[in-house]
Amino acid sequence: MTVIDKVAPRAVAAINRVLKKAMGRFGLRAIAVKPGPDHAGDPAIYIHVDYDLSPTPLDNKVVLRAEDEIGRLLLAMNEDRFPHFRHHFHEAQKVVGDR
Repeated sequence: MTVIDKVAPRAVAAINRVLKKAMGRFGLRAIAVKPGPDHAGDPAIYIHVDYDLSPTPLDNKVVLRAEDEIGRLLLAMNEDRFPHFRHHFHEAQKVVGDR
């Protein structure tokens, strides 16, 4: 299977919009969206998200909702490549439920 070498600008814009809205309070610093093959060689979209340390504890439910919303938006845009998320949080980031 051939890997498409670009991600449509409107898909990148939608990804950025959702992540900034949902994850901005958790120290969002940068988003990189790149196409590439997955572990089986199928076309995929890799979304790398970098964060600074945030005083707001990370809520994993917010992360999952944002990822789900992005997946649905991509499908609505007829983007059939699976989005793989790589969240790179600060090593000292607190998470909801941490003691």
